[in-house]
Amino acid sequence: EGANVSIGMRYFYTANLDIQVSHIRAGSQLTAGLGWNQPVSNALDAYFLAAWVTEDWGDGEDRQSGFAGVAAVRASNLGGRISPLFNYVYDGVDGRHGIGIGVELAASPTVSLIGEYFPVIDRDEEEQEPGTRLQPEDCFCFGIRAVTAGHQFVLSAGNGHGIGVRDQLDGAADTDLYLAFCIRRLLSL
Repeated sequence: EGANVSIGMRYFYTANLDIQVSHIRAGSQLTAGLGWNQPVSNALDAYFLAAWVTEDWGDGEDRQSGFAGVAAVRASNLGGRISPLFNYVYDGVDGRHGIGIGVELAASPTVSLIGEYFPVIDRDEEEQEPGTRLQPEDCFCFGIRAVTAGHQFVLSAGNGHGIGVRDQLDGAADTDLYLAFCIRRLLSL
């Protein structure tokens, strides 16, 4: 299948409001959205994303589009080292929803260990023939994130092929591990 690749841009219009666009190779997914973040208290931050997603898993004639939304709450550095995260995700393209749980553990001021888990909520209730596997596995990943001046580098391993929280809702075909690498560049304009 080759690598699943994504490219995107996120522009912070104000400190609390961002505009983002991205393209993911798998499914030829195009996404455009508006995000809003807000401190809830000294220890909690909230983030909301409303996006329009369009994708095509076929020959180019079956493009589907719809609303996707994310609501996230993150505890800000409990004890200065641990940041847990909880996501609720709605995908209007496929009419599904789910949750994601993550944690970041600061190993140093510039290096963190990360982990994410996405249980599959919308499982099929149909009978399954002996010897066949219809039900997906829950998605998970773990890795390391390093921050330098203007860059973030993430190296992780997980069982999912998707990129982003919306793609994790389908689950994974198995528990085999796949490598992922991400580079984020911060530009100040």
